[in-house]
Amino acid sequence: MSKSKSEITRRLLIQSALDVLSRTSYKGAKLQDVAVEVGLSRGAIYWHFKNKQDLYEQVFYEYFDISMNEIYKIIDNGESVIATISRIVDYLVVDHVDANHKSALIYNGMVLEAPEDTKILIKRVDKLFQRLFEMHNEMLQRGVEKGELRSDIDSRLETRALYSFIWGYYTNKVRFFSRRNPSDIRSYILQKFVYQLL
Repeated sequence: MSKSKSEITRRLLIQSALDVLSRTSYKGAKLQDVAVEVGLSRGAIYWHFKNKQDLYEQVFYEYFDISMNEIYKIIDNGESVIATISRIVDYLVVDHVDANHKSALIYNGMVLEAPEDTKILIKRVDKLFQRLFEMHNEMLQRGVEKGELRSDIDSRLETRALYSFIWGYYTNKVRFFSRRNPSDIRSYILQKFVYQLL
C-alpha cells in the first residue's frame, strides 16, 4: 500500500525538522528553514501541524518513542542476554546512528536551552529512558540468575554505564568520533560494556 502525498509530505517535514533542529537549536530553529529544506512553504507545516511545538513533539514521537519501543521489543525477545545487548547496540550505534545522534543533540539542547518550554517533552523522554533502564536492569538480573552473566555485576551501574557511553557517543559524534566507523564503536562497546559481563 502506497502512502498518500499528504503522508509523504508530513514525513518529509518531520525529517526536515530533525535535521534543522540538530544543526541549530530548539529556539533558533525556524519553521521557514524546515519548510525550505524540503522545497515547501511554511503553510505546508501548518497544514500538517498546529504549531512549532506540535511539529517538534512529532519529531520526538517519531525518533524517541518509536525507537525506544523497538528497543523494548528487542529486550523482550527471549534471546540470551549477550545476544540481546548486541542487537540493542546494533540498533542504536549501527542501524540508526544518524537519527539517534540528531535526536540526542536536540534533546540536550532542549534541556539546556528551553527546559520550561519543553517540560512535557523532557518528562516524556525521561520516562522512556527510565523504562529502558528498568527493563535492561531486569534483563541483566535474569542473566545472572540463569548463569549467563557473572554473579558479581552491579546491574544498575552496568545499565547506566552502557547507555551513558552510547549517549556520549551521540552527543560527541562529530567532534570526537567523525573518523570512526560505527562498526568500530560497536566493537568497542561490546568489548568494554558487554563481554566483560561474562
